[in-house]
Amino acid sequence: MIILKTNILKRMFIFNHSFMNENKFFFVGLKAFIFRADGKFRVTEIWDSRDQLDAFEKRLMPVLDDVGIEFASQPEMLEIHNIVKR
Repeated sequence: MIILKTNILKRMFIFNHSFMNENKFFFVGLKAFIFRADGKFRVTEIWDSRDQLDAFEKRLMPVLDDVGIEFASQPEMLEIHNIVKR
C-alpha cells in the first residue's frame, strides 16, 4: 500500500471534496482519505497500490490544471506494509 501526504490549499480541498463526492468511480484503490487543518490544509491518502495512485493522478491532474489548482508543496509518498484496524 502507498501513503500520499500533501499540503494543499483550501481551494483545492473544497474542489477535491466535491469532486470526490461526484466521481466516486475515479477513486478505485483509495483505502482512506484523511484531512486535517492545523494552520495548513493537509491530506493523507492511503492507496492499495502505486499503480492505482498513478492512474488516479493521470485522471485528476488535467482536471486540477483546468480549474487552476496547484499543490501547496510536493507530495510525499511512503510505502506501507501493514495497517492495523480496531
